Amino acid sequence: RSVLQLLHSTSDVVRQYMARLINAFASLAEGRLYLAQNTKVLQMLEGRLKEEDKDIITRENVLGALQKFSLRRPLQTAMIQDGLIFWLVDVLKDPDCLSDYTLEYSVALLMNLCLRSTGKNMCAKVAGLVLKVLSDLLGHENHEIQPYVNGALYSILSVPSIREEARAMVP
Repeated sequence: RSVLQLLHSTSDVVRQYMARLINAFASLAEGRLYLAQNTKVLQMLEGRLKEEDKDIITRENVLGALQKFSLRRPLQTAMIQDGLIFWLVDVLKDPDCLSDYTLEYSVALLMNLCLRSTGKNMCAKVAGLVLKVLSDLLGHENHEIQPYVNGALYSILSVPSIREEARAMVP
């Protein structure tokens, strides 16, 4: 039995502290390198993120760790292949229901994944939705997210089909 399985504990407190520990490790380059050695870590974090709807502390720390993991190319690739972009866009459709932390780290993670050509191609599959979500976020009251929103838009608008979709949205 792995210590990582504590992320799936029935105890909220155990899950919270495990997520905090992983997030703390992910804050350091050496920690990301260490955690990336085990491919199950990313899978467990993604699973926990998608399953965790009631425990905000666990969800925020898992999201923070994933955002920090997205600084490593192999982990970016895996997250894109796992469809994390679609999950993020879906969550960001209703930003007023999110804590500032969740909003900021979700947009930062989305931007990091959109910097890769595979990430841009994923966005192209749902270009209208991605453009609507990001353009709505441009006017959000939380100004901390603006550099990430702008970065994501700048990146995905380099794809001709997404640019075409954006032009079609303007009356």
